[in-house]
Amino acid sequence: MQLNFLQEDLLELMQQDKPAAPAVVLQRTAQKKPEAPVQISLLPEAPPPAKKKPSSAATQVSHLPEEKSPAAFKTISEAAEILGVPAYVLRFWESQFPQIHPTKSRGGRRYYRPEDMEVLTSIKDLLYKEGYTIKGARKAFSQIKQDVALADTPVAVQGSVPKKPIITPKQKSQLSAIRSELLTLKEQLAPYL
Repeated sequence: MQLNFLQEDLLELMQQDKPAAPAVVLQRTAQKKPEAPVQISLLPEAPPPAKKKPSSAATQVSHLPEEKSPAAFKTISEAAEILGVPAYVLRFWESQFPQIHPTKSRGGRRYYRPEDMEVLTSIKDLLYKEGYTIKGARKAFSQIKQDVALADTPVAVQGSVPKKPIITPKQKSQLSAIRSELLTLKEQLAPYL
């Protein structure tokens, strides 16, 4: 019963707000109950216009993402599309390679920086083009990073003597004590080897 009053109030509000609104038809549903609820259906006054078929150029442009600047952060779906791999592969790589650090929002949404995209591209090349396994790609990637770090360090001037690490007399005595203990342990374990 309350539902009927609410529907009548709704009908009155619709007629007051929009006098030129489409015609409203009340229909009773066919049920065996004595008080059937009233359904409201809006019937349009005129048939809807026929849909235009988009041109082929419009369909090609409509599904392409907007071009972002190269310095812009990429979402995981954008990064996956650029690299040509599914998004779950990027999440897996993130768990396997410590070099991947996407920025995460409070909701957990990943945003890849340009540096992350470079790392992902090099990982993809190692895995897909060069045929490395995950373990081999980790080793190769860390080796590449070390080589890059060595290349960035300034080259020593020719003729200069490289500096030896400075060890204090206290550290030297501690190291000699550790060495002597290790030698005695080696002698004791020799019969078992």
